[in-house]
Amino acid sequence: MQFRALVFALVIGLAALGVGHNSLAAVIYDSNGFDNVTRFNPAYVAPGEPSVVGNLRDQDPAVNQWLYSGPNTATSTTGTARVINTTSLSPSQSVQVDRISADNRWAAPNVAITPAGSLNVVDISWDMNVLPTTTDSSKFGPFFGIEAYGGTGVRLGAVGVDATTGELLYESPTFNVVDFNPSTGFGFQPGAGWHHYQMEFNYGSDTYNAWVDGVQKLSGQAFLNASTQFTDADISALQAAPTGFDNATGTAYFDNYVVTSVPEPTSAMLIGLATLALGCRRRALLA
Repeated sequence: MQFRALVFALVIGLAALGVGHNSLAAVIYDSNGFDNVTRFNPAYVAPGEPSVVGNLRDQDPAVNQWLYSGPNTATSTTGTARVINTTSLSPSQSVQVDRISADNRWAAPNVAITPAGSLNVVDISWDMNVLPTTTDSSKFGPFFGIEAYGGTGVRLGAVGVDATTGELLYESPTFNVVDFNPSTGFGFQPGAGWHHYQMEFNYGSDTYNAWVDGVQKLSGQAFLNASTQFTDADISALQAAPTGFDNATGTAYFDNYVVTSVPEPTSAMLIGLATLALGCRRRALLA
């Protein structure tokens, strides 16, 4: 009876304390809503791209300089990611991503870690507002979301939205990067406003999960490629269909981009129970 009472007290105590795995998180990168104009300036012009004002590429150099991956934007217009102060969910600024004619990615890359031990889960969260596409409604694309990598060219997985259908899409291990499958039972109209997205990559099980507005939509999806590393989480604008719609155009807004390293929920619970149990023991000895 005493043991059961202690377990019950520990569970109630954890609930009261709000112990959870995110409370033990270690920040890998935090954009702080892209609101700090010293880090993210909507008037910034990246070298070689004088026509793109507020370009996300090369911004935030003192913390983690954002890089670009895609066609040469100095010679062709394929898409842009711009810091703006006209549409945001956070107080003042966000990033507007426009896909014009090719796949584009932007990332703060210097965050390479090897998740292990008590912090073996990488959590990526962001807010996103996908506008309805103005292209052919009978075809898919473009995809706007986040792709996670575990090395150069080593994709772990991705979650985002199709701007034509409004479906939540995830990257399947049996397809290429531009082939996405709708997550069963989820869809909303693009342009319906901001939604909060979250992915967790578990390096203990080599699987990832996803949530939208706090509701889990994807569970136990295998990494596309095996990796012991996490290197970057790219803001991505992709065609989303394998063929026939290479030039899908669209616009989406990104805000509150945060990457953290967290323990598995089970590990966090055990840590919380052990901590609370130690506290109970100490109080008993002092009584």
